[in-house]
Amino acid sequence: MKEIIAQYGSMLIAVIVGCGILFGMMRFHYRGHTGLPGLLGEWMQSESAQTLSDPEENAVFDRYCSDGPELVFTGQEIVAGREIEVSRCFQASGSEYRNLPVEVDAVLDLQGNRYPTRQHGGKEYLYLEQAGVYQIVLEALDSKQRTVQALITFPVQAR
Repeated sequence: MKEIIAQYGSMLIAVIVGCGILFGMMRFHYRGHTGLPGLLGEWMQSESAQTLSDPEENAVFDRYCSDGPELVFTGQEIVAGREIEVSRCFQASGSEYRNLPVEVDAVLDLQGNRYPTRQHGGKEYLYLEQAGVYQIVLEALDSKQRTVQALITFPVQAR
């Protein structure tokens, strides 16, 4: 026992003192708060109040924390048996996302059958032979490298 105390005694004392200090900090009361918020409450509150009161910083923060663009159907009429460019029918909404490239992951009918898209000159085109209601899975990558996906239902008109 003497050897253990001689070897680990100073470490044991340090652990006991450290636990005592932590226990004392957790029991500390200040203006209705307990523990570390009671110790740091005044400092934490003043910092967050300063940040929230500056409208320029809020605008930058809100723009950074936004969910990114929303992918929407433009309402462009899609006619069965005719090719139409995907970017004319589906776009990212919002002024800062207007020229954001939108990629098609899948085109499906309501039964889950997949339809291919066509590529010409670096652009993607839809070509659906039959009228009906279809779904498209779109994906876009914004300037903050956030990927946004959307499942959009759209009609295809008969000729």
